Amino acid sequence: MSDKNKEKIFPGGPTKDQLAGWKTEHNNKVYMSEFEDQAFIWRPLTRFEYKSILKLQNADALFREERICETCILWPENYNYDYMAEGEAGIPSLLAEQIMDASGFTSSGAAKKL
Repeated sequence: MSDKNKEKIFPGGPTKDQLAGWKTEHNNKVYMSEFEDQAFIWRPLTRFEYKSILKLQNADALFREERICETCILWPENYNYDYMAEGEAGIPSLLAEQIMDASGFTSSGAAKKL
């Protein structure tokens, strides 16, 4: 691996090599969201993962948002409930919304009448 691939894509972040691996693993569907001084790298949710999250018993909307984040966030590594509990309250909700959008849960255009 060249030194160029060991470079961080942002200070304290993953390397270019890690990013390349994620892009390969997730069909080039890797995104980054920034909130003030925090950066998150994530991928879309699969249909199977979505169905699994919906099946969770006694899960409210906030709990589901947290599971979406735990499932799809690639960076920071091991992003989990403890990390979310210590962070700003709205970030998991905003990230979950962005993940859902990229996962095909919003229309990029109106349906066309044929």
